[in-house]
This record gives sequence, structure tokens and C-alpha cells, in this order.
Amino acid sequence: DTLLAQVVDSEVTTTGAAGTISVKAASDANILGLAVGAGASKGGFSGAGSIAMSVIDNSITAFVGQSATGGSATTLTANTVTVDAADNSKIQTIGGQVNLSIGSSAAVGAAVTYNEISNIVSAKVDKAAIAASKVTVAGHNSSKIDSIAAAGAITTDGPAAVAGSITVNLIDNTTEGQVLNGSVITGDGSSTSAVNVGSTDKSKIQSLAGSLA
Repeated sequence: DTLLAQVVDSEVTTTGAAGTISVKAASDANILGLAVGAGASKGGFSGAGSIAMSVIDNSITAFVGQSATGGSATTLTANTVTVDAADNSKIQTIGGQVNLSIGSSAAVGAAVTYNEISNIVSAKVDKAAIAASKVTVAGHNSSKIDSIAAAGAITTDGPAAVAGSITVNLIDNTTEGQVLNGSVITGDGSSTSAVNVGSTDKSKIQSLAGSLA
């Protein structure tokens, strides 16, 4: 998915000493995945597995500037200008499997979870002029994955009980705050301009895998 907040080819001026211009894009994508299974057999082999897969792949952009073709310069004038992009995506998954064999056969159980967050978070000022006492251009990422995979296998009199669990988790984000291509940032005439350009990434993975046989 693509989430975009932008001011392009425009001139925007606020009135009043405390005027504010905010260009913000934020994503709170959330996936809750659950895959649970159970199998039982009397006198025969008992085997099964469960798989939970979740992927978030978004583009979140806050943009101030000029169109790629045929555009005109963008000018923002205010006391405070903020260009901010934020990602708070979350994936929570549980994969579970239990297998029971009653008799002389084997029991096998497996649980697998795969979770991936691959987002692009961009706050960008490109070919624009900003006049303000305070300017912030920032990208923030706080994506999170919580995953549990558990499996169990029980046989009352069989040759073997085998259980296994795997959890694979990947966060591969790009987070940026940029001022590009001759953009000009100056004070608004009433005070010295403070300019903050940056990016932060507080992504987190919490994962647990276990098995019992």
C-alpha cells in the first residue's frame, strides 16, 4: 500500500504569529495471525503442521516540493513547519500444533510462523522554499513483531514422538528525513530559524519458539 501526504507546486502562507503548517503521513497497519491445529490417530501414524504467514509492505511519504515534470516551486511560510512520516506497523502471530497417536505408531507435529515488515518511510523537502522560525523534517519507525510458535507430539506406545517449531521474523525498513535539490530554509523574519532534519528507528522483534515431545 501507498500512503502519501504532500504539498506540491503551491504557495502556502499562514496568518498570525503562531501559524503552523503540518504535512504528515502515518501508518498503523496491524495484522493478527493465528494458525492452530490438532491431530489424533488410533493405531496409525499421526502427523500434521500449522503455518502462519504475515507480511506488511507499505510506503509512507510526507512530501513538500515540486512535481517531477512541469511543476513549479513550492513555498511555505509559517511560524512552524513540520514534514513528518511515521510507521507504527505491528504483526502478532501464533502458530500451534498438537498431535496424538494412540497405539504403536509415531506422532509428528510442527508449527511455523513467518513475519515480515518491509516499509519505506520518507519525509522529504525537494526543490522547495520554507520560511519559518522552526522547521522539522523527520521520519520515524516503530514497527514491531510479536511471534510465538509451539508444537507438541505424544504417542502412547509408538516408536517415536517428534515435535518441532520454527519462527522466522524480518524487519527490513528504510526510514529517512531529507532536504534536497537546492531547497532553501530561512527564518520567518521574527526570529532565528531552528531546523531539525533526521530519522529514528525503534523497530522491535519479540519471538518465542518451543516444542514438546
